[in-house]
Amino acid sequence: MFPRHAIALSSLFIGLAVAALPRTALSGTLQKSLMTSPANVCTGALPSYEGAIRKRPLAVANEGTETAFVTCGSAWFKDESNASYSIEMNFRNRNSSQVSFTCTGVNGSETSGVTVYVPKTIVVPGLGTSLDVWFSSDGISTDRPFSVSCALPPNVSIGNMYVSGPIEVGI
Repeated sequence: MFPRHAIALSSLFIGLAVAALPRTALSGTLQKSLMTSPANVCTGALPSYEGAIRKRPLAVANEGTETAFVTCGSAWFKDESNASYSIEMNFRNRNSSQVSFTCTGVNGSETSGVTVYVPKTIVVPGLGTSLDVWFSSDGISTDRPFSVSCALPPNVSIGNMYVSGPIEVGI
């Protein structure tokens, strides 16, 4: 009988010792990316642009003959620490010549009290693609939502959007 009690007691002590380990020993930081489809998060900025915007499973494209304004909201890691984050957008140009247009990153909300606007000139080669990135060094903060508004030329589409940053993991 004694050996059974000894095994039970040693199992109990091992369990208590593991439970007493510092939690930081079992946690860490991972670099993660959230990928979203523009068909899910992008829309024409006004109803008049919706006729030119086509939401396809792989992209949101301006299939009209004039510039259409598109707004995309993104999933976001809310983080009070203001760790280093980035927002990436893929663009495709179906025109034979290069296009240049403006997208403005908007970091904030109507209730956040602070809104930061970060415009970028996007250049996409003829029949090519471009990956454009907003970084935390551009002035964006992780304690407010991030959206992008683009003046999308005809025959240009928005592919995937990514939000990348560190995630605390562990118990």
